[in-house]
Amino acid sequence: MADLKLTHLLGDSYVVEGRIKLGLWGPKDDTVLLDSGMDESSGRALRRMIEREGRHLSWVACTHFHADHVGGCAYLKKSTGCSVAMPAFESPFLEETTYEPSFLWGASPFGALRNKFLMAPVCQVDRRLPQSGEWEETDLRLVSLAGHSPGMVGYVTPDEVAYVGDSLFDSDMVEAHGMLYVVDVAEWLVTLDFLERLEARWFVPCHASTVEDPSELISVTRRHLLDISDRVLTLCRTPMTRDDLLGKLMEWLDKKMDPLRYVLNLGALSAHLSYLIDRGEVEPLEDRGRLLWKAVD
Repeated sequence: MADLKLTHLLGDSYVVEGRIKLGLWGPKDDTVLLDSGMDESSGRALRRMIEREGRHLSWVACTHFHADHVGGCAYLKKSTGCSVAMPAFESPFLEETTYEPSFLWGASPFGALRNKFLMAPVCQVDRRLPQSGEWEETDLRLVSLAGHSPGMVGYVTPDEVAYVGDSLFDSDMVEAHGMLYVVDVAEWLVTLDFLERLEARWFVPCHASTVEDPSELISVTRRHLLDISDRVLTLCRTPMTRDDLLGKLMEWLDKKMDPLRYVLNLGALSAHLSYLIDRGEVEPLEDRGRLLWKAVD
């Protein structure tokens, strides 16, 4: 992996520029890395950057358990002696990494799901963090950003830089993926409302540009979630199975799927169905051993 670029924002707050934007905060002798990239190669590149900058890595603090955010943790912990922290709800997924593909598939994952995109190297978590509040060891403030992942958090520095994980996406990412992964649509909408009110001088999403004003990213993300839910509701006017719904959605989005995209998209569709059921707009219907999803008249 090529050398990573470190961009200064304010005070002790930095962005690590790469395929995924990571955060770095703190003085040189007590540095906190926010997320760790996809795999060991990410960890190695991060270690080289930290050594090049003359820093001592004290903590890797992750926003959520998805492999592209925690994949470098095991290497960094072993090679630098740093500690690893992440939200308490998400921690078991890093300590037993078959949990993520099992969570998506609903059973022991088959071979195509046993890959680095869903299974980060196992790593023990040293500090299980609350969903919100002050993290006194680091002076960072945690904020709950649930929705994309059940226990995702953001980190706000004393410099008023907010590292917001996968809570915000831009139109390019929406277009590329077709359907963003989500576990709880209602919670993600609450998170977007919260981010509109959050006072910070910079916002650092992992898959979009660093911005001073997040309103456009909030609008794009919210519009995408509501558009997908609206389309699912329209499709449910004809009762059909979840797989049939997914096929119709992929036709509408003009997207194809491999097994990895299938489990991610099926999980996201399930979240949209739960959202619509909770709103009283869709109901399940048993039909000859199948579960159909039907719009409420």
